Amino acid sequence: MESETVKNKMVNYDSNSIEKALKLITETAFPENKVHVLALIALLRSDKYLRQERLDCLVGLLNASDDYRKGLISFLRHQCEGREFVTILTDADLILDQAFLGELFRRIGQKVLPLFTEEDSIERIFQDYFYQSGDDLWISSLHEDSLVHMIKLFQFDEDHIFANDGKVTSQLLDAMQIIMSKIRTIGMDTNITKMVPDIAKEQNPFLILQFQIEKQLHSISDQGPQYFEQTATLIIQCQNFINNAYHNVSINGINYKVHLQMLLLEKLLERLSMILNLLNQHNGQTQSQKLVYLFKMLLSLSHSQSKIGEYVNKSTQIYAKEITRNIALKGENYITTDKAQYWNLLKKALGGGAIVAFACLIKMKMGSWDVSLFAKAISYSINYSVAFTLIYLLHQSLATKQPAMTAAALAKQIEEDMAKKSNFVQLSETVSQVWRSQFIAFVGNVLMVMPVALLLIFLWSFLTGENAAVLKVDGLIQDLIIFETPVILHSAIAGVFLFISGLIAGSVANKIKTEKIPDRIRRHPFLLASIGQRRTESVANFVDQYWAGIISNIWFGIFMGCVGTVGSIVGLDIDIRHITFAAGNFMLALYGSQFTLETYQVIMGLAGIGIIGFVNFIVSFSLSMTLALRARGIRFDQLDDVIIAIKNKFSEEPLSFFYPTEKKKGT
Repeated sequence: MESETVKNKMVNYDSNSIEKALKLITETAFPENKVHVLALIALLRSDKYLRQERLDCLVGLLNASDDYRKGLISFLRHQCEGREFVTILTDADLILDQAFLGELFRRIGQKVLPLFTEEDSIERIFQDYFYQSGDDLWISSLHEDSLVHMIKLFQFDEDHIFANDGKVTSQLLDAMQIIMSKIRTIGMDTNITKMVPDIAKEQNPFLILQFQIEKQLHSISDQGPQYFEQTATLIIQCQNFINNAYHNVSINGINYKVHLQMLLLEKLLERLSMILNLLNQHNGQTQSQKLVYLFKMLLSLSHSQSKIGEYVNKSTQIYAKEITRNIALKGENYITTDKAQYWNLLKKALGGGAIVAFACLIKMKMGSWDVSLFAKAISYSINYSVAFTLIYLLHQSLATKQPAMTAAALAKQIEEDMAKKSNFVQLSETVSQVWRSQFIAFVGNVLMVMPVALLLIFLWSFLTGENAAVLKVDGLIQDLIIFETPVILHSAIAGVFLFISGLIAGSVANKIKTEKIPDRIRRHPFLLASIGQRRTESVANFVDQYWAGIISNIWFGIFMGCVGTVGSIVGLDIDIRHITFAAGNFMLALYGSQFTLETYQVIMGLAGIGIIGFVNFIVSFSLSMTLALRARGIRFDQLDDVIIAIKNKFSEEPLSFFYPTEKKKGT
């Protein structure tokens, strides 16, 4: 009862405030009454829970008072007559810069400093009165009936603003002509048509749509309902063309430019549909309803051109999906489904650990070189890159490379299970397979790198007569103890680089597919003449299968080798910590101290190795999973059933997360 009383008081207060604003608008001549209109709009938007009630109150006051209604009509006529809105329909919220960062900075600039708009444009009104972020959203949330009622009170129906010979219709036709020209230009572009190669040029739906639209432009008054239905069908066919192009991405690949072109086509087609809806005199909508629709549409388009998050999401989603799809294909190789694959992965992890042990010793020796920071960064990068590339080409395994790959594979499985509306039993099984694969890979890397690193430093000492690690003990141990160095931060940095290297692999694989690199190599006249067709075919197959991984590992090595040097140059305590290298360095420190490390150092060093591995994994996996889910349009709040399924799987078969177990009957 008390809350009802408070609400009634609030409604009375709002009514008095709205009436006061209307009175001031009526009593003040244009343009002095602009400030009172701004005050009225501010009052309507101020409380998101009362916006509809305040609008209804405004409509009621206008309905009850001719003076208030005439005062507001007079203001609107001064402001709206002769305004141009064609450029909003043809240009607003369209991606103008085909470079991602260029368009991003352009939109940020528009948010900080709004675009200059012509005095006679509708955009100038939006900038003056509906300038706050989100104004388009609360306007669109208002009940259409209330807005239509208000339009009728303004007697705009009497103006026949959507008549065939009216100014609004003329602008809509101008906008439609410009938009159709853009659609045809992009739709006939070779980069777009080759995405759906089975459609002949004369059957291109964008070309057919243009012919249909030309009829509209020739004589709007002669077009009946059948014409608009045919045009709507052609627009659907154009959208189907785009959908088929997206479907063929897995075959043809996609570059960022083509992705933006298809996004632009979708926006233009949507805009064309909106215009046709307004021009259609046979769809049962009144003039007032169309005016409300036009106002909401123009306001939304005007605001959308400075929305950064929406641009980032839409401009990267399909491209990111293709990259993560390529990553997922690699990730499936790191998922063990039976005991044979499990033990085979252990063997590969042991091999990867042995190669890292060599890299640990080499890096330690490089650290003693009296060279410049730049030379040291280059030498470290070469060491890391060679090690990672050898592991990859020799088909061995590095545990930390798995999370970026397997996360994409899991996201793919989540999408498939959601599409099937399953209870995620298959996904929970995949999660257990991923987890045990990651576990055994870590075990294999660490179990091998530690004894091999110890053996190598022993052999080095035996051959050279020096303990190469004696001067490095303190540094090597401190790098593992979380209380003495920022181990977690450094491990997280390595996790970020692991994530980025996964993106590089997916991006390069996509580019190889998009640019048809293997096919171009197979037809290369110099290669065919110099090494023959068989060897040329082998080169093409090698590039197709391994080049993306090679580039990814080289860049990962560069990231790992340079970050410490960059930190020294800029004065920041940044570096990398990688679990397999950390385990090898621990054994080098143990030998360097002649096995006299304190118990505290041993315990904290071993604990540090575990922490480094966990942070490497969780950072890389989280970033990769977030990207893969976003690329597939899956929100985290949709994963509740996924988490429950995984919990059930773990409670029923906890051992399966660490070792392949026999499946229960009926599963």
